[in-house]
This record gives sequence, C-alpha cells and structure tokens, in this order.
Amino acid sequence: MVSVENISIQLSGEYLFHSVSFKINQSDKIGIVGPNGCGKTTLIKILAGEIEPEDGSINFQKRLKIGYLPQDYISEVSDEILFDEVYKSNHEIFNLEKKEKEILNELNSNQNKSLLEKLGQIQSRLHQLNPELYKAEISKVLIGLGFSEEDFKRKLSEFSGGWRVRIAIAKLLLANSDLLLLDEPTNHLDFDSQEFLISYLKKFKGALLIISHDTHFLNSVTTKTLGFSFGKVILYDGNASDFYNYQEKKRSQLLNEFKNQQKKIRHIEKFIERFRYKATKAKQVQSRIKMLEKIEVVEIPDDIEVINFNFNNVPPSGKIVVKLENVSKSYENFEVLKNINLQVDRGDKIAVIGLNGSGKSTLAKILAQTEPITSGEIKFGHNVITGYYSQNLTEELDLDKTVLETVEHIDPEKTQGQLRKFLGCFLFHGDEVFKKVKVLSGGEKSRLVLLKILLKKSNFLILDEPTNHLDIQSKKILQDALIDYNGTIVIVSHDVDFINPIVNKVIEVKNKTIKVYWGNLNDFIQKKELEKVNNSNINSKNESERNLNERKLQRRIEAEKRQKFYLLTKNLKEKINHIEKEISNLENIKKQLEILFTQPEKVSPDRNIYQEYKEVSQKIDSYIEEWTNLSEQYSKIEKEIFNTSSN
Repeated sequence: MVSVENISIQLSGEYLFHSVSFKINQSDKIGIVGPNGCGKTTLIKILAGEIEPEDGSINFQKRLKIGYLPQDYISEVSDEILFDEVYKSNHEIFNLEKKEKEILNELNSNQNKSLLEKLGQIQSRLHQLNPELYKAEISKVLIGLGFSEEDFKRKLSEFSGGWRVRIAIAKLLLANSDLLLLDEPTNHLDFDSQEFLISYLKKFKGALLIISHDTHFLNSVTTKTLGFSFGKVILYDGNASDFYNYQEKKRSQLLNEFKNQQKKIRHIEKFIERFRYKATKAKQVQSRIKMLEKIEVVEIPDDIEVINFNFNNVPPSGKIVVKLENVSKSYENFEVLKNINLQVDRGDKIAVIGLNGSGKSTLAKILAQTEPITSGEIKFGHNVITGYYSQNLTEELDLDKTVLETVEHIDPEKTQGQLRKFLGCFLFHGDEVFKKVKVLSGGEKSRLVLLKILLKKSNFLILDEPTNHLDIQSKKILQDALIDYNGTIVIVSHDVDFINPIVNKVIEVKNKTIKVYWGNLNDFIQKKELEKVNNSNINSKNESERNLNERKLQRRIEAEKRQKFYLLTKNLKEKINHIEKEISNLENIKKQLEILFTQPEKVSPDRNIYQEYKEVSQKIDSYIEEWTNLSEQYSKIEKEIFNTSSN
C-alpha cells in the first residue's frame, strides 16, 4: 500500500530522523512509539501529506484513501447537525443520494432516456451500498464513543473541543478509508469509549498507523511497532510491549559490548603507554596503534535518562485546604453539579473519576477558582497556594519565547543553571532550551506547562489529565515526583496505572453529585463490586418478603389490561398488517422498475415506466402515511393502558 524509502527531515539544523525506510501492507496494524520530540508526529504528518521530507520518497498505491486524525485536532465550529455531519463521511453514499435527487427533479420536466439509465445505475449502486445499514452503523459508532441518541440532533457548535475530537474519530471510522493515521486518538476518551475504539479498530479491514503512549491500547490493537530507538526507526514484528522488551535486551547487549570494547581499548592503550619509548618494543607498539585505529567503536545512543524531579519543600497550608458547601454549577439551563459537599484536607491525594461530561473538569476548575460557582459556598484554608494544570493551558504559552525564557521568571530565586537542570529533568537538554515554543511538539509543550506549574511553590496541585501528551518515561518522572510531594493533590485522570500509586482517596462524579471513597483505584473498584453484591442481596431479600396476595392481584390486573388492549386494537392490527403487505408488494414493483431504468431496450415505446415509477412511489408514500397514523393510534392505546397506574 505504502512504501517509504530513505526519508529524512531536520529541525533547527539537526536530524529528527535520517534515511527511514519501511512498508505498510494491507491490513497492517502498526503502533508508533518513542520519546516525545523524536519525530513521531512529524513522520505521520509526512504520510498525511502535510509536510514534505527533505530526502527520500514515498510511494502510495493508486486511489488509496487515507484518513488522518492530528494530535492537536481543531474542528470548525458549525451549525450542522451531528448525525448529518457524520453521514457525509461516506462520500460515495452521500454524493450518490445527492445526484439521485438532482436527476429525479430533472425528470419531472424531461423524461430523457439517458437520465433514466443514469438514475438506474445510481439506484443500483445505492442498493449495493445499503444506506439504511450505514445509518445503523453511524448510530453504533456514535453511541460507542459516548454520544446519546438525543445528541444526534444537536448542532456541532454545542459540543466541546473534546467531544468534537470524538466526532472526528467517528467520521474517520465511517469514511471507508484504506489507511488510518491516528495521532494520540485516546486523549479525550473515557474508559468505555476507549474499549469501544479498541474493539472497532481490531475489526477494521484497512491498515492502521497509530501514535500512542497508552501501552494497553497499542497492545490491544497493533501487531507491529515502528519504534524510534537507538538513533534509528525500526519496524518491529510485535506489539508495543514486545518492542519495549526487545529494546531493553538490545540496550543491555549494546552496553555489554561497549564495556568489553572499552576494557580492550584500555588494555591496548596501557601497553602503548608503557612501552612507547622502548626501542625493543617499537614494532609491537606500532602494531597496537594500528589495531586501535581499526577498532570500530561501539557507540551508546543517548539512553532514556533516569531522572528524579524533586519538589522544593513547599510551605504548609492549613489543616483544611478547601471546603465546598452545597455548591452547584450550571451553564445557562444545563446543570452540571448539584449541592456538592466536599472537604479536602492537607496531605490528601485525590483521584477524580467519572464518565466524560459528568463534571470532573468542572469540579477541578471550581477548586482552582477558574470557574465561578452558581450557588453554595467555597472556603479556602490558611496559606493555600494553588497550582492548576488543565488540558488547554498549552494554548496560553507565548509561541515566540524560548523554552528557557518561558520558565526563567517563575521563581526569581533560581539561577539559570538551576533552571536548566530542571529543564533537563523534563528532557529539554543542551541547546533545546533555546528552541522557540512554536516549534515544540504537543508533548513537549505539555511537559513545559507541567514544569511551569511544578516550579511554583504550590501546596495544592490540581491536575486535569496531566498525562495525555506524556511519553512513558515522562509519566514515570511525574508519578515519582507526585508520590514524594508533601502537599495536597487533586488529579482528574483515566490513566489507572499512573494514579494508582499516588492517591489515597477517590471521588466519583456521577449524576451531578459526588461520592468519596478511601483508598486508591484498586480499592475503589473492590468497593464498587461489594456495593453491587450488597444491593443485589437487599433486592433479593425484599423480593422474598413481598406479600403473595399483592403479586396475585398484580398478575390479575395485568391480564385484564392485555385483554382490554387486544379488544381495542384487533381491527387496527389487521389494517396495519394489510398495509405492510401492500407496501412490500409495491416495493418489489419499484425495484423491478429501477432495473428497467438500466435496460431501456426491454421497455416498449408506448410504456412510460417513469410515470409508473412515480405512481408506485406516490402509493407507497400514501400507504406509509396511513401506516404511520394507524401505528400512532396503536401506540397511544398501548401507552394509555400499560402506562396507567393500577390504582
């Protein structure tokens, strides 16, 4: 499908990657892994046609359909309806239906044979594509990604940026592409939506190329890995975990080779130094010198540095950090949180979890005082200094500043040397501190924003999805730092592996309210399972204690309702069945006429099949209208009888 041959690209005079070659075959499922800033996003942009490589070439299969989700996806805000916008994803169905309407309108005034033939061809192709099945697939994908059926009729402009990313994913899944290029597709998905996407991509018939730092996601979907490692780009036959294991073995092997070679070099150098000035050993010395010159030195690539980021001792806050009393939050008429009561104490490390849209980020904003409350009261304790990270803070960076300039005024007590050391902890080494912010990758910007917050002497950290753009090593650095942090933390995250070792409380946001659980995520899951068991036992006990006479009475009432319903709807049901048969017969006639549109030579000159088609269509419409009215009557009777209280 795609052949990449010796492509290279530079950034600020240094190669991001050099002479990279690999092939993407049909149905390949490939994950792309490597540290932030190594060139993963640049590579996928080259494949998407957004950037040209400096050297090399890329050969695409003819008529290859490519779908692309960029890391920093920003959609146009429009008043298009969600379902209608997603429906356009299958361009062939959308364009064929549009053309069909145009021809039908033209045939009203001009019964041209060529138009009839073209109409037949279009309708034959639409029959193959099955638009009704496509509509069902749209519903399946949208619901799987967390949308409700009520959302289908909402305008795109009513959805937040995160939900518009989900819409973009839905459109890509439904666009019938041959190759999907996905850059961090899970950043805005909750657990359920991630699992749906995993299931869908596993069944996807085309090829996939996915950038992700979520090992679970990559392991579930991909079977090959394009790894940025040891200064090269390697296509490895295995998933992400397989590649990391290979990488570790390769690193260990290289290190052993390097140590053995250095030992040999030191031995030779020691001999040369010892006998350099002895005439009797001159020949052996020259031989050793030539031997040294011929040695091909084993080079150890820049390894992933083992980094420890330590918070400075932060000033202690009061015992109570913040207290919410009957706090509610609404956006116009939409209520997000209702009568929330919460106390955060000094030293608490809290995970906030819940479905997307449940109010997790809103709660974080309220605690960070970046969002006003609608009602209630919020009280902060003594000497509380807040540091707040949100998913949108990278947009507030000054693009024209350098990395170093971005952080140098945060803490006046720190020297430039100290700041460069901290930047090194977050993988900004050497001259990288002089890079302009505008040339940084999404992950690098996220690391820079996190560092800005961590450099502040905050004793109350509120972090909203801090790991979305972090690679595995960066997540480990942040995780270790937060475990040792002696302040108070609230973290909104769906990354279980990241938050589990950090937190000692869990807040579940659900149905506009919250519930606090002691312990980490594992403890929370166990308690939720126990709650389900207890609720089940209570329900079973209540069921067994019900009055037998009441159950008998209820059964008699239900039987009377069914008898009444049968008598009132008997004639209606017969009429509905008759109309359904008529519609089915007329649909068959309509299909036969559509076939004749493509075979005009079989139609006698005195026969006007277009007029027949029009009359049949009108009859079908008339029957459907009658069927709708009768069905509404049937449903109304059903609702009146079975939804009426037995009292």
